[in-house]
Amino acid sequence: MTETAEIAQKPARAIAPPPKRNRRAQKHGATVALLTPEELSEVAEIRDELAELSPLDGAALEPLLEVASLQAWRLKRCHEDLARHGIIRGRADRGRLAPSAAYALDLEKSFVGTLEKLALVPAAAARLGIDVARVQAAKFDKRRLSPSELAQLSKLLEKAEVDDA
Repeated sequence: MTETAEIAQKPARAIAPPPKRNRRAQKHGATVALLTPEELSEVAEIRDELAELSPLDGAALEPLLEVASLQAWRLKRCHEDLARHGIIRGRADRGRLAPSAAYALDLEKSFVGTLEKLALVPAAAARLGIDVARVQAAKFDKRRLSPSELAQLSKLLEKAEVDDA
């Protein structure tokens, strides 16, 4: 048997496809499971911006800010991919919706819900305004508040805008 015949008879070695959400298979990077230090710093910047924008304050908001900032970062990656490669993938006669477009649609829905919880959506901010008006109208004794509640109240009042009208 010749050498070429021996090579032809060997079965082809199948290469396992990369697991989902893996850096080897990365196209747009929006679904990666582990972020690089550079990506983590981008997420931290977004978190800081959201914290400044939110009328709410407190340590209890930190997990929600983390979720919102990661969602915003992932959404940004999807939009960059769509701007670079378009919404339709494949030939014009057999095009399919880009995976990043479908992922972005789902992500946008959950991101809006997260923004509502942070009172960054007008309706949620209006509800917060109504709640603040109720608190202002209510007569409560500040002496009945615990030290942590007093600290949180003072932080909230510091963030409040004063209307001199």
